[in-house]
Amino acid sequence: MPARRAPDRSQGYVWPIYPAYEIFSANLDGSKLTPLTKNPGYDAEGTISPDGKKIVFTSMRSGDLDIYTMNADGSGTKRLTSEKGYDGGPFFSWDGKTIVYRAYHPKTKEELKEYESLLAQEPDQADESGDLHDVRRWVQQAASNP
Repeated sequence: MPARRAPDRSQGYVWPIYPAYEIFSANLDGSKLTPLTKNPGYDAEGTISPDGKKIVFTSMRSGDLDIYTMNADGSGTKRLTSEKGYDGGPFFSWDGKTIVYRAYHPKTKEELKEYESLLAQEPDQADESGDLHDVRRWVQQAASNP
């Protein structure tokens, strides 16, 4: 397998979206590694609720970057977002009652075309700027439009 090309971080926060990413649980010492997801597409960016009962995460299992929850054992998966665009980086509030996440939803045909073009790239392909699945633009736009 060829070496993966690192994303160009010279202009900010970016990361590649590898379809092989899955979510696992493990003991604190790293033993008893247990897969919690096993789907085609990206399952990542997971955080556990303060009471330890739920996990919130980002997934591309539907073909778009959306937010899901599941029980801590991997059962009971539920999709929370469905609007076309980037929804990611979710985490629970301190009391576990609210989920906070980043979002960017394309508003124009041009923005939608760019978004879909980036998602269609193979993880080891780079766009003209050298970025892989460049979510930097989505995160910056989401931050500037709270």
